[in-house]
Amino acid sequence: MKTINIFLALVILTTSVTFGMQSGTTPLAVVTKVINSVDKKVPESDWKKIIKGDPLKMKELVRTGLKSVAIIKFTDKSIIRLLENSRLEMLGGKQPKQTLNDMKLQKGAIGFSITKKQNEQYTFSSPTSVASIRGTKGKFHSQDELDILIVTEGIVNLKNLISGKDTDVGSNQIGFSHPDGKLEVRDATPDEIAGCEESLKAGDVRKKNEIQLELRDSDGTKRNLKIDYQE
Repeated sequence: MKTINIFLALVILTTSVTFGMQSGTTPLAVVTKVINSVDKKVPESDWKKIIKGDPLKMKELVRTGLKSVAIIKFTDKSIIRLLENSRLEMLGGKQPKQTLNDMKLQKGAIGFSITKKQNEQYTFSSPTSVASIRGTKGKFHSQDELDILIVTEGIVNLKNLISGKDTDVGSNQIGFSHPDGKLEVRDATPDEIAGCEESLKAGDVRKKNEIQLELRDSDGTKRNLKIDYQE
């Protein structure tokens, strides 16, 4: 009887885990930081406010408002930063032989810092393009059906879904995927690289503090000293 009970418990546990993975209840990532207005929802539901520590699951949408940022961390320590006025859909999770973290950027921009692992792959898609990312850093921006990819480290394959053409965008390069199917790649300018680097730091603003000290000279004269520091 004890053996049968153990067997039944294992069957129930296995079924529950399988169902959870198929129904999209398994978290794909966690929101580790929220700046200002960030919300999430599943299809056909209302938006609700995201707080630090909230999990993100398959088919969930995340949106940011003006001057808002969401920092999202995955199990392999890869990080993406959803920048202001953006909307992202979580599409994919674990596959039999690899983890495919597939996300659709409906509008806006993301800064990404992806950990290089053999069985981990990340894709950012839009109505125009798919960027296949494996161990790299950069920024993906989608607006008015024009997609812009800047890479500061590693190589990203950028594919145009209209023409089916694809090309690699390497370190310190910028790629453009146009709604007419055209693809372009060139070296990024210093300003474009600097803008990308800023997106990789978005949300890292530290709190500024101030200390006021009252000092006295050898003759007894009082002097005020102000020290600014960040934490």
